Amino acid sequence: MKKSTKSALGYALLYTFVMVFVTAIPLYSYVSLALSHAQLQQEQELKAYALEVQRAIYGIGPETTTFVYPRSLLFESAIFDKNGKPLFSLLKENEVVLGEGTAKLKGRLSHRVLLAPNRLGAHSLVVSRPLSYTAVLLDALMLVGVVGVFVFAFSLLILSRSIQPFEEAARQMDRFFKDAMHELKTPLGVIRLNLEMLGEHIGPHRAISRANSALIALSTIYEDIEYLIKHRRVEYRLESFCASEALLARLDFFADMVAMKHLHVTHAITPDVMLLLNRQEWQRIVDNTLSNAIKYTPAQGSIHLELLCQGEKVVLCISDSGVGIADTEAIFQRYFRGDEIRGGFGIGLSIVKEICVKNGIEIQVRSTPDKGSCFCYTFSAL
Repeated sequence: MKKSTKSALGYALLYTFVMVFVTAIPLYSYVSLALSHAQLQQEQELKAYALEVQRAIYGIGPETTTFVYPRSLLFESAIFDKNGKPLFSLLKENEVVLGEGTAKLKGRLSHRVLLAPNRLGAHSLVVSRPLSYTAVLLDALMLVGVVGVFVFAFSLLILSRSIQPFEEAARQMDRFFKDAMHELKTPLGVIRLNLEMLGEHIGPHRAISRANSALIALSTIYEDIEYLIKHRRVEYRLESFCASEALLARLDFFADMVAMKHLHVTHAITPDVMLLLNRQEWQRIVDNTLSNAIKYTPAQGSIHLELLCQGEKVVLCISDSGVGIADTEAIFQRYFRGDEIRGGFGIGLSIVKEICVKNGIEIQVRSTPDKGSCFCYTFSAL
């Protein structure tokens, strides 16, 4: 559920960025026009203020004894004589437009107009104001924000609605697998127990050996599927255990499968080799490698196991005289099956690869078609 929600959020954000990028071209045109309009509007306001100052200057009569020069918080102005010397100035910047008309200089608008004869003897008037695009930029940001929020919310709504059926299907499938695995575990245990009791009662029998061999194969598949279901939810903690004893125990577990094919199994297992690894993950590595060796080795073939220490490393090698592997890279892909006839789900070695990558275990595969294969795993010693 959390993963699906994160995916929906990711796709919604991606779609939002794409839509904002697509709308960037018309938005750029809009902003350019808005900036031009803002400058034109400010020029008109500047000219209107210049007219107000002119009226005040022209309004000085012969009997006027006191004149208060117009002042503004937004506009600055100054009057000059015919030689260009200031008669009175409220300008903070010395650089103003020299020619008649309006000009933009250092982020300010300046407007110069020639005056008619007046009581002050002023020849020209200059008014100035800072050029501001704040309102335009705020409008553009608000527009982008509104479009972005709308696209994101709409995308998230659509994606969430479209993901819901898949989430429900995934929940149903997950529930089915959990229930199925739970229901299978009990009959598998009952079958194993009764086969052991039957073997003790009537002694060695080919039919019982076949049943045990099939049960071992089924148990291996069951444990692989159980690991696939649990490994993303359950934390497989590291533990210290004797790999030598664990390997001998797995050889004993597969004894009936070995006996059914009359395979010659030899081993060179160094005693008391300790590993720091999760025991179930170790078992998945050994079981999948060993079961494949048994499956793909012809009757009366040979299998050899080695467990030895090399400095600070522990090396496990399982070799066989089987059919060999044509592509040693493809075998670790999930659902890949080298032999369709022999069956299998093609998940065993993909699980092995995942465990090795997770725990930093080095894998080496050597194989020659029709001569056999050798799988070597290098672990860090305890």
